[in-house]
Amino acid sequence: MKNYSKKFVLPILIIVLAIFVLFFYKCPIKTILGFDCPGCGLTRAFKSLLMLDFRSAFRFHPVIFILIPEAVYYLFSRFIVKKQLKAKTEQIILISTAILTIIVWILRLFF
Repeated sequence: MKNYSKKFVLPILIIVLAIFVLFFYKCPIKTILGFDCPGCGLTRAFKSLLMLDFRSAFRFHPVIFILIPEAVYYLFSRFIVKKQLKAKTEQIILISTAILTIIVWILRLFF
């Protein structure tokens, strides 16, 4: 019989961390430096998605609609999908998401 407890530790820790972030977290970059970081708005966008307010979620941070499916894939792909995407494809997806997040951040800083 296999020990499945180790497989579920990471998803459970991420869920606990998400709950902490949703209710208690304040951005240290905004607190210390006084300007938004590239991820500012993601928590509010996630809260809006939980309330099914898609327009507000997009206004807070449009990248949320890419990050949620991506996070679900990376967390649960080893349980659900028998054959994962190739490592190169996964790397391209991550880099593209990071670049898109930085573009949104720059647009918010200057416009």
